[in-house]
Amino acid sequence: MKCVQVRYWCILLAGLTCCSGVSHSTSAQAGLVAVDWRGDYVSKSLQLAGHDPSLASPPDKYGDPNTTGVYTGRLVSNSTPYNPSLADGYNTAAPSAVFYGGHSVEWATSTGNTGFTNLTVQNQGTTDALQLEIKADKDLKGYAALFYWQKADFLNGLNNKLVDLSDTFFTLQTSQVNVPSTNPDQLRWVIRNGTSDFYISTLSNSIQNNYGYTSAASSLTWQKYSPLTGLSTIHWNGGANAPGSLNDITAFGFYLDYGQVPHGMDMKIRQFLVTAKGNGNEDPQETVPEPGFALAGLCGVAFFGVRQLKKHRSRKSESTASMPSTPAMDGSPVGPVGA
Repeated sequence: MKCVQVRYWCILLAGLTCCSGVSHSTSAQAGLVAVDWRGDYVSKSLQLAGHDPSLASPPDKYGDPNTTGVYTGRLVSNSTPYNPSLADGYNTAAPSAVFYGGHSVEWATSTGNTGFTNLTVQNQGTTDALQLEIKADKDLKGYAALFYWQKADFLNGLNNKLVDLSDTFFTLQTSQVNVPSTNPDQLRWVIRNGTSDFYISTLSNSIQNNYGYTSAASSLTWQKYSPLTGLSTIHWNGGANAPGSLNDITAFGFYLDYGQVPHGMDMKIRQFLVTAKGNGNEDPQETVPEPGFALAGLCGVAFFGVRQLKKHRSRKSESTASMPSTPAMDGSPVGPVGA
């Protein structure tokens, strides 16, 4: 009988303890996928927004604000996506479908205006690829291309959390890279901290065919980058080191460039993946009830414990009231057990 009472008291105390305001939640979780561009986005290959290789000069309908003609390309914009449009058949509802960026081609003279032959999302079944192709030209000095994903489109609830670099990893997977092996194209990672400050990493890797690249953000040096100010500044030429604290990341991306030998190239990228941590974030892999629901539920447990204890005592009172007193060893009467 005492064991039964102990059980009811345990239920009661557990409920009351939880009702008193004691709660447990995960304050921060690492390794959530923030960006994952890969999969099936198109049923036919589509040029990136604004890119029209059929135009002779400049090669992109966004135009060339440089009157000397040394730079051609597509200006970077935070408000106009770089991906193909829904109207053209691009699946903008797919995960990480919407991205931003721009590109710039640098020429030795104003006669070189062929630009990129292809800047496309290439249809490859369920594993579409981002294709960058540029023809060799004796006047070609180099190119730069920037692709980034903004916080509004981060996955797994990270669009509503404060994101930092403490546990951030970048991955880029290529499926084709046709460039001279002695002069490979260069890969760097890009972030934006706050609403306007872009930063670019130290050199991450030289791009190779059918290869994957992964970097921990915390192991890199970050420098100031200003890609929105013009076609020439899409090409990164060095900048001041980033401040020690980069704790409000609002964009993740990658940067490709080459600027030494006038070679052509044809590159296909099949995945860009970023995992990151959201400060104050509850792990979406776990079901953690809201405080109001948890409190109500746990107080219900306490109520159940009180009710069961009262029922138990009531039943015992009724049963023992009709029973004769049990004589003690010395002949004196005793009350009901548990009284």
